[in-house]
Amino acid sequence: MTYAKFDVNKPSDNAGRGSDIKGIATLFEWDDVLSGFQRDADGITITSNLQFKAGAFMQKLYFTKSTLKNTSKSDGDDDKRGVIQGCEFQHPGNSADIRKLRNFYLNRNIGIIYEHCNSEQDPDLYGSPCNPLQMNFEFEESKDSIHTQFNFASVAKGDDVAIYLGTNTYSAVELVAADTVIIDLAAGDGLYQLSDNTVPTVLTGFSNEVDYMVVTLLGSGGTNPTSINAGGNFVLKNGASWSAIADSTITFRVFADGVSSFTYFEQART
Repeated sequence: MTYAKFDVNKPSDNAGRGSDIKGIATLFEWDDVLSGFQRDADGITITSNLQFKAGAFMQKLYFTKSTLKNTSKSDGDDDKRGVIQGCEFQHPGNSADIRKLRNFYLNRNIGIIYEHCNSEQDPDLYGSPCNPLQMNFEFEESKDSIHTQFNFASVAKGDDVAIYLGTNTYSAVELVAADTVIIDLAAGDGLYQLSDNTVPTVLTGFSNEVDYMVVTLLGSGGTNPTSINAGGNFVLKNGASWSAIADSTITFRVFADGVSSFTYFEQART
């Protein structure tokens, strides 16, 4: 691991005022992840996309924000220290859906991703393939409350919480029509499947984009795969063009650079 030593100065005002995590936890099974979990040289940042087995994906779990408590603490004797990660929160009610989720994730190796309301704060990823989280829960029904208390904790000592810059893979994949030169991102973050085109097609931008959203384009293959060139709104690594050949992907993070203008920075490609 390479660590560039630099001063850690006082953060922005009120940085310690409390969590701004959105009230959604994104859950997945590490046993479904094929690749994309490698950290950069800093030991913290993951810039690639988590690649899942066919038919596997993440799911969202709502929680009551005031009940959230995430932890990361060092543990162990001299020369044997590692990090224990933990996530706690409550889900209100006792629907069939939450009972099914509780039952399913027992004894599973779990990862959890949290996104922040502050667009400048990167998403957090708890758990890792070699040191996953496992779930315990306690359901309560009383005159005062009906809720499930969830507690997720590392199975062993490992690394600190990661920063995840990839795309969250949910069950839905948005299909992009052939010959599209501006992709509508109204569906939000996620996967966008490109189609083989009837004529050579160069992507020129997105519409309905939102600051800091992350999207991944999936290659179509075929005779006229979509291409993307550096310039305009697109910032590509090393200025290298990308072609949507079969099994290729490219991930962008959107940044607002004006009142209604955006720049798309490449995060990763395969």
